[in-house]
Amino acid sequence: MAEIVEQMAEQTPRVAFVLSGGAALGASQVGMLRALLERGITPDLIVGTSIGAWNGLWLAAHPDLASLDKLETIWRSITMFELFGGNVISFVANRASKRPYLVSHDGMQRIFHRAAELGGLNGITFEDLPVSLKVSASNLTRGVTEVFEHGPVAPAVLASSSIPGIFPPLMIDGQQYVDGGLLDNGGVSVAVEAGAREIYVLSVMTAGELTEPVTTLTDLIVRSLHLVAANHVHAAIRQYAKRAEFIVIEDDTAERTSALDFHHTTQYFASGYTAAQRKLAEHDRLRAARAQAATVSVADAKLPARKNDVFTQWLHQPATQVALNAVAWMDLTLQKGWKQINDLVANMPHRGGPAA
Repeated sequence: MAEIVEQMAEQTPRVAFVLSGGAALGASQVGMLRALLERGITPDLIVGTSIGAWNGLWLAAHPDLASLDKLETIWRSITMFELFGGNVISFVANRASKRPYLVSHDGMQRIFHRAAELGGLNGITFEDLPVSLKVSASNLTRGVTEVFEHGPVAPAVLASSSIPGIFPPLMIDGQQYVDGGLLDNGGVSVAVEAGAREIYVLSVMTAGELTEPVTTLTDLIVRSLHLVAANHVHAAIRQYAKRAEFIVIEDDTAERTSALDFHHTTQYFASGYTAAQRKLAEHDRLRAARAQAATVSVADAKLPARKNDVFTQWLHQPATQVALNAVAWMDLTLQKGWKQINDLVANMPHRGGPAA
């Protein structure tokens, strides 16, 4: 029985990284991952949604700091022109034929295959990955969130990042799938239900205020999806607050630009790294404060529950004052001791007979 319990404990992830969607803003997550790995914080489980699934797959396959250099190289090579296929004629044809999408998956698949070549991910399955990965996608046919964790990874990642209205739904086993952010809470519930108790949420969807109005159809679709997803994430964190510790790393500077603008990738790397460094430093301070408070609570629990106990009162004073009070106490005790001795000697009978 003890062996079974131990095996279950080993299989249950303790630390999880949850990577939300964000399209081009997902470059910020690369900077966040760098800050985490530099501190030696590594995941037992990775949950990815939309572009977070792409970054999550890379980390699950290469869970080390050095591999992030290659991931940055891939990100720098991506352009909106390539992602959208670079074919204006097909774009216009899709609009004219009233198809439920603007561009095909061709551009997205080219980018994925290039990344797979660089990272040795061709044909990889979930079972092949050194770190457990779960990918969230929205099942359009059944109207539910579905989590992929077995079999080929590529279809799951492409399905999870098929933004509805921009890309066509991806067919898997006869069912249509679109971007996981449509129904999912960024993977927060997936990580909690898997047993993770320390969850780092890498979010670039803060639902913050834009500096410029939305002017294109694609930006309108992406911004709307981000607002829905960001609210889902924060609602889930509140819901599961008692079941896990959440460290939410948000890059609110990234969302001030278009989520389909790949011209600011290097800037996103830096802003994500800075946001993570700031949040992790803040978390360290909170942990230290909680540890100190817990130590004081334990000490208090061991003290006598007497309000007039002088010793107890001293322990709640600064160290210098405690030392001074101790010296005063010893001096007073010695004075009382000598007085008692003198009184005793004065009342003792003399050898010649009783005292006069």
